Amino acid sequence: MDADQRLLPGVFEHVMQFFDDPRVAFVQVPQYYSGGLDTAIALSAWIQQIPFLRVIMRGGRHMRNSAFSLGSSTIYRVRHLLSIGGLYEGSVTEDIYTSVMLHERGFRSVYVDLPFVWGGGEAPKDLPSYMTQQSRWALGTFQLIGKLLNARLGVSQLLDYINGAYYWFFVSILTIAGILAPSIFLMFRVFFLSINPILYLVTYIPVFLLSLMFYLAIMGRYGYGLREFMYHQGIQFVVSLPVTIAFIWWVLRRKGFRVTPKGVGASHFTIYHTYYLAIIAFLTAAIVIGMFNAIHTSGALFYAYVINLFWAGWWLVMALLGFYISLALPPAPENAVMRVSQSYDGLEHHALQLLTCGIQLERVIAAHYFRLAEVHREYSEVLRRIAEDSVRHAEIYSRLLGSLRRLRGGLHVEGGCIVGGLGPM
Repeated sequence: MDADQRLLPGVFEHVMQFFDDPRVAFVQVPQYYSGGLDTAIALSAWIQQIPFLRVIMRGGRHMRNSAFSLGSSTIYRVRHLLSIGGLYEGSVTEDIYTSVMLHERGFRSVYVDLPFVWGGGEAPKDLPSYMTQQSRWALGTFQLIGKLLNARLGVSQLLDYINGAYYWFFVSILTIAGILAPSIFLMFRVFFLSINPILYLVTYIPVFLLSLMFYLAIMGRYGYGLREFMYHQGIQFVVSLPVTIAFIWWVLRRKGFRVTPKGVGASHFTIYHTYYLAIIAFLTAAIVIGMFNAIHTSGALFYAYVINLFWAGWWLVMALLGFYISLALPPAPENAVMRVSQSYDGLEHHALQLLTCGIQLERVIAAHYFRLAEVHREYSEVLRRIAEDSVRHAEIYSRLLGSLRRLRGGLHVEGGCIVGGLGPM
């Protein structure tokens, strides 16, 4: 577990059954941010995770035995973990590297898409925090490439891991190439690829539109619509800079690890914002020059200008969105936060049980630490903070419980909760 997260009571009752299969090395449950989506970066960072957690891990990687550890909220079978020497610490993302090593041994992984971790998970709220997180994840995946080239994995597993690595190339050097290619053509008529523009329009545009419609249709059940798509694309543009830097570090064989800072940083202009403004200015200039050149052009070359104007305009919109999100201006729109609150149809009873037990457990913990604070006065300040933290968690769970009951027409939980070491409650 990450230090800022808490499991709800009852998680092991649900996940231990998967270890009946002796081949299962670990079970992964999703990491959900329980609150704090109060800046554009925090909200966008959470939206960015929804397709991965709800669709890719659940419907893709789990079904193909290629779900990997996410670094926290992971339950390992100790014997299998020790058989590969424990967690691999030669990479800044030891979780995915360890997963590859376990899959190489023929062990299985399971992904359980249930909200077992509601307490404490905190999204990066400002640009430095987000860049630190993403550059670390990217560098770790780049470090994994050498391992993947020699990994003894099944074809589908290998393709899944390679696809994960490709994502980081796509949002870094391929994004920069995607910005430069149309811009250089519009300004200097220098092209890198020659295709009949009419053929391109007839064949690619339908694929582009249908792919976007299909994607949004799939994601619609998770509160992810066109607006969330724009948040996602904007934050993906923001990440292009730190991931490109991580790529350079990887090429230069540099190593490093920094924990993602917590809390809200000041919304201020940084040197990184200069990069986004430079891209915006560059694309704007390319579009203006390209429109002038297109007016004085005819034939197939005119359509070539139209195509490149579209892509330059696309990246300009992404750059503007990215610049706005990078400012991390609070507050994030409340209705936008509510739209991406995840639901679990058919699992309401489990959620109610977990939340009810969670409330009771946090109240017991709070009372216990308040008593300790009175006895051990030299540590009273720290102990009271722990107790107050549990009180806040109980309040969060209570609000979630109340919302779920209102939505589902007064559902209730029968029976009590058993909390290890504390007895029935």
